Amino acid sequence: EWNQSTDAVYNFPLPADARATEIIYWKNDISYKAILEVKQQNTNPGTGEKPFVAAVNRYIGKNGIRILLKNIGPNEIQRIRLSYVSLLDYQQGLCSYRFPLKSSPFVNTSIEELSIKIDIKSFEPIVSAAMPSHPEFTSTVISPNHQILTYTEPKGYLSSDIKVNYGIGASN
Repeated sequence: EWNQSTDAVYNFPLPADARATEIIYWKNDISYKAILEVKQQNTNPGTGEKPFVAAVNRYIGKNGIRILLKNIGPNEIQRIRLSYVSLLDYQQGLCSYRFPLKSSPFVNTSIEELSIKIDIKSFEPIVSAAMPSHPEFTSTVISPNHQILTYTEPKGYLSSDIKVNYGIGASN
């Protein structure tokens, strides 16, 4: 929040088995689709020189996504949507997923809005679904095999990962 344009690097710690499928960013309310390329990513500048930068690089990991956003205008909100695929942990009909969001060691201020939408689609009926990390979630059942979990928090803090659990199996 200042009166000059700035550049920023967007970092996201993808799980080790995940692959990005799409990155969209907005500039002046126009959406742009980033071109995804598989290549070795550069670390953030200063790795090893300062403990903070080295800690950020460890948090992002080797499979992290980085995108340089140039010329963000004064008081402009930068919006980014990252889509990726990743394998779920699955044991005896129970699926679990952890979305890496805890960045409190690096970001201690709130964001404008934290909005989470988990769209669960299964070949088997969904018998239970929960977001234990954010218990105030809302659940919408679309069909026995399709459920949507949502959570919204104005002025949200990125202080915990998102954890989702759901069970599949024969419907009763």
